Amino acid sequence: MQYTPSIYKLSNGLNVILDDFDIATTNVQIDIHSGANDETTSTEFGITHFIEHMLSKGTRQHPDTNDITTNIAASIGASRNAGTSYDKLCLFGRVLAENLNKLLELFSEQLRDSLFDPHKIEIERGVILDEYRRKMMDNVSTFNIFCYEKLFGASNLLGTPDTIKSFSREQLVDYFYKILSAQNMTICISGKIIDSEKTLQHLEQLFGWIPSFPVPHTQQKITQVFAHNLHDDQPNVQLRIAFENTIPTDLEHRPQTLATNRFSFLLGKKLHEILRNKQGLTYGVSATHFGHANVYANTINTSTSPQNIDTVIATIARECATAHMNPEISDDDVARLRMLMKLQFADIMESASKRCGKLMEHWHQYGALYDLMGEMHINDQMTKSNIIDAKKDFFNPSVSILTQGPETSSDLQKIWNDNFK
Repeated sequence: MQYTPSIYKLSNGLNVILDDFDIATTNVQIDIHSGANDETTSTEFGITHFIEHMLSKGTRQHPDTNDITTNIAASIGASRNAGTSYDKLCLFGRVLAENLNKLLELFSEQLRDSLFDPHKIEIERGVILDEYRRKMMDNVSTFNIFCYEKLFGASNLLGTPDTIKSFSREQLVDYFYKILSAQNMTICISGKIIDSEKTLQHLEQLFGWIPSFPVPHTQQKITQVFAHNLHDDQPNVQLRIAFENTIPTDLEHRPQTLATNRFSFLLGKKLHEILRNKQGLTYGVSATHFGHANVYANTINTSTSPQNIDTVIATIARECATAHMNPEISDDDVARLRMLMKLQFADIMESASKRCGKLMEHWHQYGALYDLMGEMHINDQMTKSNIIDAKKDFFNPSVSILTQGPETSSDLQKIWNDNFK
């Protein structure tokens, strides 16, 4: 299966990634690289997410919400949606390849001619308030929001009840056109592209009108913190131990980042084996990234009962100290991990949506096309020594410990310091 993505620019400077390969459908993703992180004043909190909702509530050509959300997509053999994160607002969809242009026309229409109808704004205000309430009832969501706030100073991307209630049509429209810039956008099309040249011409017609100007972004940084989010109604204590990533975000250091990812995976696997399979203290443990494309933490995540939290943190600290000083990684570990990564590469290769997502993520992070073949080569060549060396990049002295659940009197920082040595 081929993998030869290419990057193009429209006349206004908008970057377009085309990734043509032979399947029956085509994926489209349009990213506006502004999200909740860029809402700089408290009166803006949640505005990007509110705009995302309004982009699907009717256009000048199709004022009926159902036309945008359902009818047009169904008539061309497509599915479409939108989303907001801390660093972007995006439109995305999948369509039968012969109808790619029609899906692109719908997305262009949403960006250019959304009505922001005052009556529908009021309806959607109620919908978003309900979404907020549901989110705040979910322990995983509230813990993630808490961690983003404490580590990165980020607000809840849904906003607050007060801001959700306050947004006017004028605010929504003005803010949208402040971030809608060709310099602040990327379009990725992955899957069957019947005629790339004609597709580019059509993209020029549909998106060449977007103005081009610099859009400021908030520079993120991580703050070291030890914090507990009190949730007396929650039976377990959720735990996230975070080490700030210190590897530079550039292609030169990409192999180093990949080696650290593999070290993280093996560390999580070992902690899972000890805390779940041997001690029965948790349901599971994972070691993952937490944060944004360019600023993130290496984290260890689990949950346990309040009476076990001290033991769990002490155990993690001791095992992390061992992994930091003398990691136990075998050749078999590396061989199994290499095969697992080959499976993940195959998943990317065979899925237009995953290829599209990976291409967009990599472009936003590095300003370069995702080199799938290059990363497969790095995977094949990675040695045990490479992964062991990555320990220095995983463990940062400025550790943060965040918890959520019932009240606890434990000094988690002291427990960590007493055992991580």
